[in-house]
Amino acid sequence: LPKYAQSRQKVLRFGERDDWSVEQLGQVAQVFNGPRFKRPYADKGVISGPNIVRYFTGNAITQTRGENLKYLDLKKAKPVQLRMIQQLYLKRGMILITDSGTVGRVVYATAYHHGAIGTNNLIRVVVEDKVLRGYIYQFLLSKYGQDQLRANVYGAIVDHIEPDDVKKIFIPIPKDHAILEAISTPILRSMALQEQAFIDQEISRIELARVGGFPNE
Repeated sequence: LPKYAQSRQKVLRFGERDDWSVEQLGQVAQVFNGPRFKRPYADKGVISGPNIVRYFTGNAITQTRGENLKYLDLKKAKPVQLRMIQQLYLKRGMILITDSGTVGRVVYATAYHHGAIGTNNLIRVVVEDKVLRGYIYQFLLSKYGQDQLRANVYGAIVDHIEPDDVKKIFIPIPKDHAILEAISTPILRSMALQEQAFIDQEISRIELARVGGFPNE
């Protein structure tokens, strides 16, 4: 659509300025998703155990409490499944992008997601530099980032994008590190606050179960 092309051109014009550079996302980050695999779901009602791991679908990853969170039983997995699953673990600090259905939803992986398995329909963006990571996350949420994500959507029935499409997104980066930090630091701080909020909610839930005998689920 023309509006998406216009956003791309506006981003590219930042590269004409002395105080900005423009890089493709694939030049400053690792961008990948993961293999498709047959999911060894845990039995109904089983949510804990030595071989039970959390599994985030594309919907669950966008939910604060993971209402659609599912569980896998690694004991049920065959060796080939286990090899695929090893490539799908989520890590704190990953930027996750939904690649099908409602394309382009962007999530910052926190401690809550760390160690769980994410669907292969999540494109992982790994940026080693923490300040740059926060900035890129904020840019991908912006109109210019979202327009570029949607510019390469394809599919007759279900919208879809590929990691190669995401790698080609143009990112305008200020050369003044103070500007970069001014944009990135509040984002990183907000993620830390989200993590603390989740911990506090869990403490409250566990205490309610302890004193009231309510199910601790």
